[in-house]
Amino acid sequence: MYKKVSVLIACSVMAFSNVADAAKLSAEEELANIKEAMPGSVAAKKKYKVLCFSKPYGFPHSSIKTAKKMIQVMGDKTGMFTVDFSDDVKDLSAANLAKYDALYLNNTTKMEKGITDPLKRKELVDFVKNGGGLFAVHAATDGGWPEYVKMTGGDFDGHPWGHEGTYCLCNEDPTHPIVANIFNGEQSFELNDELYQYKNFDRKDNRVLISIDMSKFQNQRGGMKREDNDYAMVWVKDFGKGRVFVSSPGHNHHIYWNKDMLKMWVEGMRFVLGEIDVDTSSKSKPLYALPPKKGTQDPLVRQRSEKDSMKEFEIQGNYSLELVAGDDMLYEPALCVWDGNGRMYVAQLETYMQDVDGSGKFDKVSRVLRLEDTNDDGIMDKRTVFADKLNLPRMVLPLKDSVLIGETNTNDIYEYFDTNDDGVSDKKKIWYEGGKRGGNLEHQPTGLIWAMDNNIYTTYNQHAYRYTDGSVKKVETKGNRGQWGLTQDNYGKVIFVDAGAGVGPVHTLFPNIYTKWDPKWVRADGFRNVWGISQVFDAQGGMGAMHSNGSVKSFTDTCGQAVFRGDRLPEEMQGELIFSTPVGRLTRRATFKVDDKGRQVLHNAYDQKEFIASTDANFRPVNSATGPDGTLYLVDMHRGIIQEGQWVPKGSFIRKSIEFYGLDQNVGNGRIYRVRHKDFKPNDKKPRMLEETPAQLVKHLTHANGWWRDEAQKLIVLSGDKSVAPALKKIVANHKFDFARLHALWTLEGLGLIDLAYLQEVYQDKSPHVRAAAIRMTEPYFQEDIKNIYALKSLVKDPAKEVLIQLMLTASTKVTEETRSLAKAVIKANPSNDYLVEIDEELNKAYFDEQKRLADLAKLNAKEAALMDEGKKHFDALCATCHGTDAKGMQAGQGLMAPSFLQNPRILGDKAILTRITLHGFTGPIDGKTYAGGMMMGLKANNDQYIASVLTYIRNSFGNKADMITEDEVAVVRKESESVTAPYTEKTLRELSLNSGGDIRLWKLNASHKVDLLANLQDGDPKTTYASKASMKTGMWIEAEFPHQRNIFKVFIKAKGGDFAKSVKVEVSEDGKTWKTVADKVKGQNATMISFPMVIAKKVRLTCLEDKNKWWQLEGLEIRGPGMGDIDQYPLDKRHYIKFKDAKSAKTGWGELKQDKNLSIGKVKYKKGIWTHAHSEIVYDIAGKGYKRFYSKVGHADSGHDTFTAFEVHVDGKVAYKSGDVFKGDPAKFVDIDVSSAKEIKLIVAAGKDGKPDGDHAVWADACFIK
Repeated sequence: MYKKVSVLIACSVMAFSNVADAAKLSAEEELANIKEAMPGSVAAKKKYKVLCFSKPYGFPHSSIKTAKKMIQVMGDKTGMFTVDFSDDVKDLSAANLAKYDALYLNNTTKMEKGITDPLKRKELVDFVKNGGGLFAVHAATDGGWPEYVKMTGGDFDGHPWGHEGTYCLCNEDPTHPIVANIFNGEQSFELNDELYQYKNFDRKDNRVLISIDMSKFQNQRGGMKREDNDYAMVWVKDFGKGRVFVSSPGHNHHIYWNKDMLKMWVEGMRFVLGEIDVDTSSKSKPLYALPPKKGTQDPLVRQRSEKDSMKEFEIQGNYSLELVAGDDMLYEPALCVWDGNGRMYVAQLETYMQDVDGSGKFDKVSRVLRLEDTNDDGIMDKRTVFADKLNLPRMVLPLKDSVLIGETNTNDIYEYFDTNDDGVSDKKKIWYEGGKRGGNLEHQPTGLIWAMDNNIYTTYNQHAYRYTDGSVKKVETKGNRGQWGLTQDNYGKVIFVDAGAGVGPVHTLFPNIYTKWDPKWVRADGFRNVWGISQVFDAQGGMGAMHSNGSVKSFTDTCGQAVFRGDRLPEEMQGELIFSTPVGRLTRRATFKVDDKGRQVLHNAYDQKEFIASTDANFRPVNSATGPDGTLYLVDMHRGIIQEGQWVPKGSFIRKSIEFYGLDQNVGNGRIYRVRHKDFKPNDKKPRMLEETPAQLVKHLTHANGWWRDEAQKLIVLSGDKSVAPALKKIVANHKFDFARLHALWTLEGLGLIDLAYLQEVYQDKSPHVRAAAIRMTEPYFQEDIKNIYALKSLVKDPAKEVLIQLMLTASTKVTEETRSLAKAVIKANPSNDYLVEIDEELNKAYFDEQKRLADLAKLNAKEAALMDEGKKHFDALCATCHGTDAKGMQAGQGLMAPSFLQNPRILGDKAILTRITLHGFTGPIDGKTYAGGMMMGLKANNDQYIASVLTYIRNSFGNKADMITEDEVAVVRKESESVTAPYTEKTLRELSLNSGGDIRLWKLNASHKVDLLANLQDGDPKTTYASKASMKTGMWIEAEFPHQRNIFKVFIKAKGGDFAKSVKVEVSEDGKTWKTVADKVKGQNATMISFPMVIAKKVRLTCLEDKNKWWQLEGLEIRGPGMGDIDQYPLDKRHYIKFKDAKSAKTGWGELKQDKNLSIGKVKYKKGIWTHAHSEIVYDIAGKGYKRFYSKVGHADSGHDTFTAFEVHVDGKVAYKSGDVFKGDPAKFVDIDVSSAKEIKLIVAAGKDGKPDGDHAVWADACFIK
């Protein structure tokens, strides 16, 4: 098995490296490669003549020149034939073809366009039918007329397998002379090229030699059209008296010096020349090359026995795995922990993804097991159900005579008791009451570990717990990015691992009570790259997330971390971080490397390998832990699906993968292993700590295994027995083992037995880590009295970087003159350590930001003052004439010359609208009032600074207070409004206002719950969300108020995960008092789009209409109006969708224009529009048609290559729109321009900045004229 895997990987690497080389090779280098790869002399009956025709009438392949070199070298080196070259269609006449034995069609696209005369077409076909040979490569099958297609055997119907990919092909008959001995005789082999699918292809008319191996999921692609899954790549056939050889591969340059392809092509040429006779009779596609039948299972993912599964592991060094609990004991295990007597508790997620939809996932049937090894051989042989009827238990923490268990969808934590010690809990009580919790089950707290600092930590929460004297208190932390699993190192630092973001370990530098800083440099270059051996293509990110052999390229789902702290594996593993990626079916071993400044960087312990990896598709390592026996444990959920149902929607890549392989059939198993080493024996004698007194437990603080030290510390602190203080202080003072002293010190802290005087003694400890711990314990004392911080001054010159870093951390906990003095003193005393400065700037970011803000404000005020001074001069010289020196408006008889500026909403409101009025002027009544001045002239003749200064002055004088307006802002508005030629009126100003205001940052948001979190919808950060922090109830609401009335016609609500309202009502108000319903009882979903007829609104209210046991949690909110690129602003009866057949002229750079087909941009599909290819021009005569506007979404078609395109719209010869460069996958841009007086409009698609039109597919989506 491993040999096969290595072959596939080697093949893939070869293919991709050749692609890279091909882009760099000169013509001479290509020729040299072809000569080297081409087979040698071939005995032939005679010297044949071949005509190579290379004229493309469609897309011109860049490899045509390379192919011409290839056929020349083939003729010369084999000695079989001479070759003539032509791209003149006249040479395909019967008279000329009669000179040749065979015709080589070299990527000749769209032959029907080159040969239009029926007689000439017949002459070409008759040449073959009457005994000539046809050698057709790649695009020679793209197009043609019916007889031509019948001759070649198939017609191009797209290439779902693009030229950048590597695909698994099937040699259907390795004994056939043409394909014998290619690719080492492998039945399946890999090739990097663009591969075609064919219409008008029937296997019974051809002898297929090579086809796409559709049993491999990696070959499944969007756009495949054949229901029979028969995708032939190479075939031969008899055609009349003639012979035909067809090769779909032939797009990429490197194919023309691939030794195996050349070997096949030489034999193919021998066949068409009549040198060899081969079997051309049809054969059925082999069953092994077809996908698994629905409901069956791919052999690759079938459940293996525990013994057979062991053979699938690849483990580094002299390490091995030993199964300690298997399928007979376990059902979906997710974590394991031990109590003080070494009994293992296993939490089982028994309803997790029991089918592809995740049905019944919250049924309360899950259990926590207690497993025991009764004969001290390390293998679990006794099983009891400790707790049952649970909702996906995710946290387990054994205490002294009880066990804490946390479940899904709640923040409550219960304490379970087994009063008769039969392994089954018989009593429970609430330990911490946190209330209900919403959100996806993968995004809820896990961990619950008792750390060295005597806090109990979890993921997700921004707090830890402190359990003292029977009561639980919250301890504030800075939050974290952890997901599943939690661990601590030998110094008590809790380490998290990010899951879905693909980052891996996070917060590895400092305890998260100080910061959640996680700079990129903490992970070495390449650390996120993954080196698995899995052959199953089931990563959430699709094919791009995986290597060609199915292994993932980088972290996708890291979890289940453990710092190894045991004593029965080599010392080299001590303190190393172990974590897994179950999608990759592997476990990573990571080392920490620390520089002389203290920067700590994570590295993979192996070069392009993983500690543990498996080809067993069901190996799903989800947790790890150091055990009482001194070894490392791995929890293997051992199942098919490892992605929660929310991310497995119908139509998704991963769902197709699951259903293809039959992964959903593998449920209800589980395995727990321990990692062993050949030179070490586990300590299988069980601890009996639960039966020991606190005094007896003290000795375990000196144990070499970190698990024993942790457990002993926890039990002593839980006992509250302060009589052990002398013994603990003796260890701190005298024990030679640093970790023993550290644990003893923290045990004293947990018992409340330290004071500042004692800590000052510990400052002198020989271990920098113990000194650092004592510094941290000082923090409560200076929080009470800041003067206590002076006790730390003596340490600023400590030679240990660990101590200096802790001083910086401690100083960051409270920003005062004294703490800043301490931080500065540390930095001053260690001028060469720039890391201390970096830490200070990061941990005190808020302080430094505030200092910068104050400094910037001082500068800004100075600039604003200058603007104000300038603005006052302009106001006095011009504006005051009508508005008065007090800005109240000059008296003119019984009225005013002009409106007052005092608290004027237009002055204080939208800056862009105010700037437009100032630039272009205003005329007529306003707000129903007529002013004597009649008209305000526009000031656009003045420069941007003039406009900015006078508006800033008006907005910040006369009792007004608003943001200043900058020159840059004026410049933007000037550019946007350069087409305005007349002063605004009340009507046009209202239109301007109604069609603006779509920026959510300008809105006032309100809600029935958690108003403070609404700002998360306005901060532009996609990671922050609004959450109601309470279960959804009927009547719960969210409200948006615009800066002015505006037109709206659609609301888009993007919820986080499943936290959407089941049913929603939308109400609007023009005045903020009277409401009307525009949409009622709208069914909610993750992304809810609600459309309604255009209305005017000042406020919009969304109301939840049904109860739901989840928070209402939004990632985004849009309320759309005109000018935001949404076609629904225009009524359907006003739209006239364009058709290329109606154009005055239309041309495309490749292929043919397509109407209402292949319309997909950035994975968004459209129903109406035109597909084209650069360079393209479509011209419409619109004179007298009565069109007012032209609208379209534009973008690079998803069917294209990874290239840039650019769109332009010309109106009457002038550029009216330019998109700039648009890359494949970018979201669509919108065009919405005035054509009311236009006579002609031209739609252009050009090559983008890469300058290459190849693959520049383009879409004009929803393109229409508006009447």
